[in-house]
Amino acid sequence: MQEQMNQAAKNLAEVAKDLPENTNIAQEFLAKRGWFIPFRNLPLARIKWIAECVKEKRSYNQIDEYLTEYIENSIPGIIKDSEQYFDERFKILEEAFQAHKEERYALSIPTLLSQADGIFRDLFGKDFYKNDPDERNEISKRILKKLNQNEHRVTAASLSYVFIKQLHEESSLHEPYSETNIFEDGEDIETLNRHEVLHGIAKKYDTKINSTKAIGLIGLLVSAKRTLIKKGAV
Repeated sequence: MQEQMNQAAKNLAEVAKDLPENTNIAQEFLAKRGWFIPFRNLPLARIKWIAECVKEKRSYNQIDEYLTEYIENSIPGIIKDSEQYFDERFKILEEAFQAHKEERYALSIPTLLSQADGIFRDLFGKDFYKNDPDERNEISKRILKKLNQNEHRVTAASLSYVFIKQLHEESSLHEPYSETNIFEDGEDIETLNRHEVLHGIAKKYDTKINSTKAIGLIGLLVSAKRTLIKKGAV
């Protein structure tokens, strides 16, 4: 038993050693495909697996399938936390979650994307859906500034920053997005882009995976607010 425990600890240490690098690779890739993930309950080994899939250019569909299942299993917790942390918005969010459950994705997606925009502005005082490098740099600065309030020492290597910094990554959700796509040849999906959804340009966005991506974004914003509360920044 002791030997097994020692081996488990060794395996965990091995995975954790490369966590910042693997997280950076995973977050950059996922954001470009429209995924924003609440990493809090994601096994460290899975972060490493996603990074390896990216580096080795394995099929991206297997990543989408895993993350869809991961977010689906996380929905009860995301709903509960949304009620706690976004109580003024919860009536709207609850209806969007219900629409997702009922497979009415044309309703769940625009509602969740618009609410995410408002939540992000509440937290950081900036519009979220921007790919402009200067805008993303400003968002990064604001996240670090928030985390460093009340004499907390947080750097770009701190886990509290590493797990929510994906909020300033370049993404297919944002504007402009034409050069951010990293989809495989032959993938029959429509890029999830907030502008095209909310302005009626997109016509085939109403899919389970896109609705799941929108829920994942809400879950990440829940994690961000929880982290900021712990740091006394909100």
